Amino acid sequence: MMAGLSGKTPLHIIQAVKNEVPKEGGGEENVAARMKAALWTVSSMGAEDKALALARMFQVWRQAGSEAEKEGVVQAVSSLPRIYAVLQEMGNAIPLQLKALLATRVAVHYHGTEEELEQLRQGLGLSEPSPDFWAPLGKMTGMMNAEDKVLLLAECVPLHAGKEAEKRALGELVPTLEKVIAVVKEKCPDLNKSDAQLLGVDLCLTDFLHVAEEERRRSFLSWVGSLNEADLREYLRERRNFKGEGEEMEETEREKVVS
Repeated sequence: MMAGLSGKTPLHIIQAVKNEVPKEGGGEENVAARMKAALWTVSSMGAEDKALALARMFQVWRQAGSEAEKEGVVQAVSSLPRIYAVLQEMGNAIPLQLKALLATRVAVHYHGTEEELEQLRQGLGLSEPSPDFWAPLGKMTGMMNAEDKVLLLAECVPLHAGKEAEKRALGELVPTLEKVIAVVKEKCPDLNKSDAQLLGVDLCLTDFLHVAEEERRRSFLSWVGSLNEADLREYLRERRNFKGEGEEMEETEREKVVS
């Protein structure tokens, strides 16, 4: 701020710099620039929020199979501000890394509805949790660590606005998970509660919730019942290894996007 010509009235001098919006397509550098451009004027996200979220979105973009899927990821960046507006209501209760994880996981499958944002609020405890879904789900997964709870939340929120088959599967998740966790505890009695809940959730997400075939979902509990202790422990080991690989990739992608 500088004094005006009269020396009495403050004169604010603002120098505007016009950012050129990158064109669609192109290589990795252009994609990273497009993602950053989508968040240039966003006020619901701080600089660190943007850096962390963009790194994760760029990682998802690189893992996408087709060009259409890749473009979908780029377009999904524009959903981040609405999701972060909800997350900021949590204040510092959620670390920045977990906010980025949750926001990007939701954004990739976000349908743009207010219903999804309300479900996000319920899952976070910002609104009264529904007695037939979020409340019992929270009790059954109470021993899981914060990151695993965030991943579960991110998987469930978009499905509330998904296809009818997805909504039906989501409606069956709570009783199905309860039975799966019981099986895990019975077959692996020395497994701690956190791992038992994590394994139950992971099995439900990968082999029930996101399975399109109705017949396969109907046979899911029978399949789980056929697994022995060694099978279950191997699933848990693979899950942990996959999570570790993802964490290593994240830092690499962050360096590329923010540079």
